[in-house]
Amino acid sequence: DNGCTSTCEAVINAPNTPMCQIVSITNVECFGESTGAVIATGSGGNPPYEFSIDNLTWQATGSFTGLGAGMHAIYIRNNTSPACVSMCAVEIEQPEELQCLLTPNDPLCNGGSDGNITVVATEGTPGYEYSVNGSPWQPGHVFMGLTAGMYTVTIRDDNGCTKTCDVTLGEPPALSCSTVVVNLQCN
Repeated sequence: DNGCTSTCEAVINAPNTPMCQIVSITNVECFGESTGAVIATGSGGNPPYEFSIDNLTWQATGSFTGLGAGMHAIYIRNNTSPACVSMCAVEIEQPEELQCLLTPNDPLCNGGSDGNITVVATEGTPGYEYSVNGSPWQPGHVFMGLTAGMYTVTIRDDNGCTKTCDVTLGEPPALSCSTVVVNLQCN
């Protein structure tokens, strides 16, 4: 009422949003597993930072393990100003699923032991080893001297991933002979 005025100045400082940086990626070693890992770090903003892979659960470190293949978002925020969030994306890769292609060759004779199985491994991580029915691992992909029956072939790639395939070797029927007695009559 008396015409007096007052002026105040105020400075409002807003916290800076931290930046996310991926410093390490560990890809999945075997198809379909969840062995991937990511390490993220922060810069800028107002440390200390908190990190999350789902934007719900937060932790003090940027280390995340047990990840499957695919795209993952890593979130970072200031511990003291949780509304300041940034995100960085990372892709975890995996090898293609290990496959085995089998070519069985049956023994030539019933009861024979000249059958064989040729194995071709594809996908996975090259550097393959082979085993049949739990035998010791071998670099060769042909198993010889086999009799008729069911066989389990296992392939192991350079990452230690395995694939098991079953194959059956058949055999021809047993040869049989019969004799017929014919009585000769005098002529």
